[in-house]
Amino acid sequence: MKVILIYILMLSALSIYSKPIVVFVHGMGGRGNFSFCEGFDDLNKEFNAEFDTIYYKWNTNNIPLEVMNGSIDKYKKSILLVESKEYLRFQKLIFDLQDRGDEYYIVGFSMGAYLVYRSLSENRSKVLSGLKGVYFMGAAYERIYNNIDRTTIPNVERIINYYSRNYDIALKMFYEVSGIEAGGRVGFDDYSLYKNYRTIVSHRLFIDYSTMMEPLLGLLMLKESKIKKIGVDKYLNKFVSKGLDNWSDIYSFKYKIYSNFYEVMIQKIKIGNMITKKYRAVIVTDYGKDNIKIAESDSIFELLGMFVDSPLYVVDGNNEIVSKSKEYIKLSYLEKLSVVFSSLKVKKRKSNGETWDFYSKDPDLFIEITVDGESFKTEVVDDKTDIDIFKRINFEGNKSSRIVIKVFDKDFSSNDEIGVYSTTVEDLKLKKHLSFGYVLNLDVDIE
Repeated sequence: MKVILIYILMLSALSIYSKPIVVFVHGMGGRGNFSFCEGFDDLNKEFNAEFDTIYYKWNTNNIPLEVMNGSIDKYKKSILLVESKEYLRFQKLIFDLQDRGDEYYIVGFSMGAYLVYRSLSENRSKVLSGLKGVYFMGAAYERIYNNIDRTTIPNVERIINYYSRNYDIALKMFYEVSGIEAGGRVGFDDYSLYKNYRTIVSHRLFIDYSTMMEPLLGLLMLKESKIKKIGVDKYLNKFVSKGLDNWSDIYSFKYKIYSNFYEVMIQKIKIGNMITKKYRAVIVTDYGKDNIKIAESDSIFELLGMFVDSPLYVVDGNNEIVSKSKEYIKLSYLEKLSVVFSSLKVKKRKSNGETWDFYSKDPDLFIEITVDGESFKTEVVDDKTDIDIFKRINFEGNKSSRIVIKVFDKDFSSNDEIGVYSTTVEDLKLKKHLSFGYVLNLDVDIE
């Protein structure tokens, strides 16, 4: 097994690899942190996965430490460093791997994910046919970036992006102050380029992205057909909660149940402040907040092995799909949907006659929308009771996904709640104008 720290020496000393290569790219200040790469390499040996690994070291010395203080100017400096210097060096590495005929995967953490993105987005001619997958963890760049020519990465179905909305405090603190939404905290907008997976890990402290090294190895082994098939007499059939506060989403795939294909999600549990080696496979259903657990294991390799070359059926003794209430459920996988807000009007005063703000008569408005536990916010509009807005929020859900819309007046200490509206995707599609609480009218549409 090769863990190679200086890729220039590697390229000059070695010929074409016989094994697939995993290239790790660290974030800011991570030049000397080998824990993820070394942990991955230990598992690589333990499970005889036979990957070669490269820990790509890039220069973060010119990025001032104050960049983490929330200054948008300092953030731009770090972006410019990647754009003007470092991405060309990394691009040379992947071009060299391609020219030698190697097969390789890329894993980018934090600002290292942007280094990878920039290198790929600036490539307009060279076809990287050897690149078999790209994985981002805590990606520290804007959610709207999607300028990659897909014809240059023909064997990458989508970039796998692991994000942590509620637990990545580093990205939350920095980007909220900067006014930028990072893909590593909220997911990326372009579902055709990125596949977003929600996690409950932090950026660098306690339960961080290093806990993803075992699931990552399992996924790479699955892609390389190195997961051993495990015979399963029957799958579990138990309704469970979606686990938004306890389970990280690892990987999803379609499996056939009768004549239809449905989404199976592999998840990893977190208990308190510990990540345990416990995994489950669930089917997302239209049945309220519940999924169907069909398999579980303490090993990601064993769990994935249950689905290798095996048909998926969740049935009872009569070979019919079973429901929680003994009525047959209708299964469905998630769709790509959008909610669009176009205008908002609220009452000028509270019920007690007081104005919304102490210093200003009118509120500072913003909207928070939560879809199946995932929250999104619009920008704040100061000192208005009647605003024309056009805000599109993309999400993955189905017709039974629970939507909660909250309108707030933003304050320094605590935000004043102006109104709350709870519904489902299916019901919201039938309504264009909403009135609730102190909200006189909210124009909303589901696309």
